[in-house]
Amino acid sequence: MVLSLLPLFNDLAYFEAESETLSKASLTSVGQYMIHSSVTNFDRIVEHVQTASAIVDIVIDIDDISLDQQIQILDAGAAKIVVSKGQLSELSDVPAERLVARLSEDQLATPAGIEDIADRVAGIIIDSSYTISVDPESLKSIVTSLQKSTLSNGVEKTVYLQYTDTTPPPTIAELKSLALLSICPILPQSYLTSNPKENQSLLSVAQIVLLPAKTDRPDGLFATVVVDEHGVALGLVYSSPESIAESIRTGTGVYQSRARGLWYKGATSGATQQIVGMDWDCDSDCLRFTVKQAGKGTPVFSLANEYRFLPPGADELLWPIERLISLGRDFEITAQNRTQGILRQSIILRSITVAFKNNGGGR
Repeated sequence: MVLSLLPLFNDLAYFEAESETLSKASLTSVGQYMIHSSVTNFDRIVEHVQTASAIVDIVIDIDDISLDQQIQILDAGAAKIVVSKGQLSELSDVPAERLVARLSEDQLATPAGIEDIADRVAGIIIDSSYTISVDPESLKSIVTSLQKSTLSNGVEKTVYLQYTDTTPPPTIAELKSLALLSICPILPQSYLTSNPKENQSLLSVAQIVLLPAKTDRPDGLFATVVVDEHGVALGLVYSSPESIAESIRTGTGVYQSRARGLWYKGATSGATQQIVGMDWDCDSDCLRFTVKQAGKGTPVFSLANEYRFLPPGADELLWPIERLISLGRDFEITAQNRTQGILRQSIILRSITVAFKNNGGGR
């Protein structure tokens, strides 16, 4: 549940104070970031990962790290670690989903250099200083070679192109060409901003994550499905480039009302939505916002309030049933939990009745 951008941090100083250029809320919206550091900072990085990995995917790239330390950082909660091609044989027991290989330009020179490790990694990293990184055909060939197979969870593998503080920032046109090739840029935090109006010289996070997007709507809006942390649909809304930028900047649900303009969900009611994650569908023409709902829309007891957020129509009456199925799935009634199960079902069924009446049923 991530967007196609991997912000890069070369130390932990950013996380110790609020940034005026790149908000911490924007990192949650993007869904991932990368930390590159030396092994001398290992203990601090482990502590950070243990704290932050519950809300965002963290990719760790530590110089001169030992095998035991690689396992330790994964156990601490890192989503992935960056390794060399030669280290893959030592990590044969680690799932491919947790490994990203940094390849040299020579190792990328032929498809065979990629295909022989494709089943062992979730992605590969190319340095922006490589000659091939400016050759679209070479990059396309690399993506094709890596993505001949998918991960065990069905997710496609990722080709990353890494920029560093020693290389010039890419232009939006360059980043657009990468988006068209399904390549995820790794960009230093110092190049990025979640508040482009105040930092016009920096690259806008919102503009970057919108690069692969497309819409065939005359108004240029994107259909946006809003779900809770359990994947249960809360509503269908619309997003614009401006509302997406505001969601990333504030870390809250901001949508585009075709009648009222920007709609800051919960601004008047208090039923705000904290962004847990954002992602595009496979065609990049529909968004999914995963949110933590505050206020009356939070618990199962107030399902009726959640369904006022849904567009009107006959299908509304099916949402409570979907919620019931979702909550009841894999719930085994045993002697120990029978009372809890009966109580839970009673609460859910009562909520369905309320939702049904509030949507015009039972008349």
